[in-house]
Amino acid sequence: MHHSRSLVFGKVVPFDREHAGLGQFDFAFELKRSLSTPQLDLIQSLFRVNGFRCELINDKKLHSHYVLFIAYDNALGILKQAEKEHIFKKKYKDLNGSQSLESPGSKLRALLRRKTSEKLNPMVSELEQTASFIFAKRRNFIPNKTDVPTSDEISEDEPIQDYIEIFTQSELVRIIWSLIQSIQLNNTDSSVLEIFKIQKNEEDEFATHRLVDFLMREDLLEAATPLHTQGIENSTDNTDKIADYYGHNVSIYFKFMNFYTKWLIVPAIFGILRQIILFFDPQGEIVAFELDTLYCIMIVIWATLFIKYWRQTSSGICTKWNASGSRFKASDTRFDFKGVLGINLVTELPEFQHGGGRRAKLYLKSFLAHLPLMAVSATLVILFLNVLGYIDSHHWVYVEPLSRLAQKGAILDKNTEWAYIPTILQSLTMNILAIYNKKLAAITTRWENHRTNTAFNNAMIFKRFFFEIINTFTPLLYIGFWRLELGALRDELFALYTTDEIRRLVTEMLIPYVQKRLATPLAKKDKEKKLTQEEFIQEKLKELDLAEYDNYDDYLEMIIQFGYITIFATAFPLSGVFSLVFNYLEKNSDSIKLKHGYRRPIPTIVNGIGSWQSWINFMSHICLVTNTILIAYSSTLKNAVGDEAFKNDECEQYKLLVIAFFVEHLVFVAVYIIRKKVKNDPSWVTVYKQRSVRALQ
Repeated sequence: MHHSRSLVFGKVVPFDREHAGLGQFDFAFELKRSLSTPQLDLIQSLFRVNGFRCELINDKKLHSHYVLFIAYDNALGILKQAEKEHIFKKKYKDLNGSQSLESPGSKLRALLRRKTSEKLNPMVSELEQTASFIFAKRRNFIPNKTDVPTSDEISEDEPIQDYIEIFTQSELVRIIWSLIQSIQLNNTDSSVLEIFKIQKNEEDEFATHRLVDFLMREDLLEAATPLHTQGIENSTDNTDKIADYYGHNVSIYFKFMNFYTKWLIVPAIFGILRQIILFFDPQGEIVAFELDTLYCIMIVIWATLFIKYWRQTSSGICTKWNASGSRFKASDTRFDFKGVLGINLVTELPEFQHGGGRRAKLYLKSFLAHLPLMAVSATLVILFLNVLGYIDSHHWVYVEPLSRLAQKGAILDKNTEWAYIPTILQSLTMNILAIYNKKLAAITTRWENHRTNTAFNNAMIFKRFFFEIINTFTPLLYIGFWRLELGALRDELFALYTTDEIRRLVTEMLIPYVQKRLATPLAKKDKEKKLTQEEFIQEKLKELDLAEYDNYDDYLEMIIQFGYITIFATAFPLSGVFSLVFNYLEKNSDSIKLKHGYRRPIPTIVNGIGSWQSWINFMSHICLVTNTILIAYSSTLKNAVGDEAFKNDECEQYKLLVIAFFVEHLVFVAVYIIRKKVKNDPSWVTVYKQRSVRALQ
């Protein structure tokens, strides 16, 4: 059994890393080859002085970068840092020493508390039995211990292993990462300044020179990666286990995916019922119009309810995780923020602040940098619309040689089997452009100098997602709302949707399956025998060849899919059915991909799905308008009232407008009532927050 040692007040206090869910090393730092030997020595010295164990791999044959494996073996440091991280754990005694399950005070008060606890939601009671870990009160967080320490001293006979094991694997990784981030470069030491060639200035007195931040700013650190350990199950259903191993930032995605997939059952059922009714209806058109109208109303209401109940679910999840705003913001500062030294008017302390109108210039610079790629994208959209035959000859963007390809009898005639080729090529081309846009967005977002990681990530999401939805939905909006061709819109929707979903099946299922098959022998080997340190390092070097985890594409696919279902509901009623099937097939492959296809991500605190919530909220608003227009001007409705009557009789056209106006306002009222009546927090969260405020008072 592997033991690590912690030197505590001159005494050796061992704890078992393996039982705590830790491997032989915790992190791997990929350092650039441009680092000199003195710089490498100084970095290792800083880690060792701060209690870390290091192993440097400098063989180019093994890895293109220097790889520094580090482990933290100091149990005392872990426990003290856990207090700084405000990690909430179950307390078995009140922090004043009394049993948490016993009610102090009079018999009457005890009776009232028992009656109250019987009516409380069990989650409220469970959360009220947790508290932020306090090192001096550490024995209150483990069961069956009677003596309560009241100082920072620690004795040899204390249950060190029990203290360490109250934390999950992701919490331990987060604690160790926080310890790594606390390592400082001494900017007053002339030898340090000389080795790293740091130029001092008058603002250095207030600047933070954290080692990791400095290495990233100077482009000397390629990546810092927490290392995988065995024991995580490949299941997306048990999101609590995912949170315990990977962290809340990964678990929240799987919770959202599971919630969204379950809610897809409703539009799937309505879509199937619509098709069944139309199949057995001999006349079709009048019934189709009525069904489309009903389906449109249902989808808009469904989207509104989905968002409101996801907000409730997300609020409950983040409350359970104690992801409060202050904790979230405290851990959210970016390493590369540069500002003008000023005074915080609240704290009266010096801090770096944004420099006035400079932000506007940075945003303008970023916008101009994206214009060429947007112009290329717009040009390709126009060219593909010509190839598909959707640009009229009198239009200024009409390209005759391309449009001829879609004419009757031509190679891309809509009645031939080759008609879907342009749509497939369009989808593939836009995916390639999205790769370039991702790289450009990373550069321009760094230009914008965001103070927090949240602001940086939101800016990245905006640039990438806006580019994606413009490329995906512009051709569809042109066909459906400019040309008013519902049949063509349905064909194009089906082609784009199936192309995207097939691509997802290949990248999200087939590739993870192959990776799992290739990784199986390694998993068996790990279970059969314990690896030596040399074997462990060899395996972890292979792990560094994997891509860094990024769930942007996973969120993007679901949000785009949500757009297909809601924005074009009447044009593609079966989108809910297909989405439910594809999501179910993909569901179990995500955890395989996470374990075998990506590096382990650094656990972070989250308070929801971030700006993705705003995007789905935006789509739920515009789907009311888009579906009303599709109903009012669809070929189905025109056939229902008579095509000639529609063209020649203004009365029939006014009828369409009246119907559209009536449907739109009816649904708007329903949506307004839902948004007002359905709260963002579930009732138990509201009660818990109110009780927490009362307890503080």
